[in-house]
Amino acid sequence: MKSLIKIFGIALLGAATFTSCLGDDVTSESCNYSIQNPVIEVTGPETATVGQQVTFNIKFNSGNGCYTSSEFSETGTNPKTITVNSTYIGCVCTEATQVITKEYKFTPTASGEYQFKFLSNNNTFITKTITVTQ
Repeated sequence: MKSLIKIFGIALLGAATFTSCLGDDVTSESCNYSIQNPVIEVTGPETATVGQQVTFNIKFNSGNGCYTSSEFSETGTNPKTITVNSTYIGCVCTEATQVITKEYKFTPTASGEYQFKFLSNNNTFITKTITVTQ
């Protein structure tokens, strides 16, 4: 009978321990967030022709080990301001960062000069200008 009581006590303690962790949801929305990553380098052509796709290679730091993806957001037309918005998932993240390179593509529809401003550190910009001809 004593061993049955011990087994019941251990089972009850285990159940209490397990249910006390149920409130600690490590995948909750508080552990998922998005931020703007500052651009550290932009490379690409200085000239193009109308209808020719232009590709800029954009480099930025991942920030931490919970980095999962990124996308560009654009405002304005000329100049066009581009920011890198990255998504992070996880409550426990390594401090390891990596330099990510992502392509930004643009196809001009008319000749002229096009200016692109990529958001960098401290509200500064890396500016690239493309001259487009027929």
